[in-house]
Amino acid sequence: MGRRFVGDRNYNAPAVMFLGRQWKLQLGTVHGKIYKIAPYILVKEKKEANVVAMDTLRFCTEKLGKPSEQKTGLFVWDTTDGNVVLQTAETAEGPAVNLFLTSKSVRKFKRN
Repeated sequence: MGRRFVGDRNYNAPAVMFLGRQWKLQLGTVHGKIYKIAPYILVKEKKEANVVAMDTLRFCTEKLGKPSEQKTGLFVWDTTDGNVVLQTAETAEGPAVNLFLTSKSVRKFKRN
């Protein structure tokens, strides 16, 4: 996720079950407080990534409503607590689906 703030640290957390699949999980913290939860899943084929992305898009839309921003491979929901971003990507390991849940507390953090 990168380090953008003073006191920023990222952690690999145990995998989680989400939408019937096992997702890897990273946490972003500043001075020990979680500000970002980032589940992601790597798959072998683009077809599978499309299925995972559509299931995730459907879930987010049911819970959060219509995205406030969208373009190919990227959907953003602005919420009262922060934002949620759904992104598809190609990695060296294959297709990936990423979900970023970011707290609005980032507005108060000092940038590097």
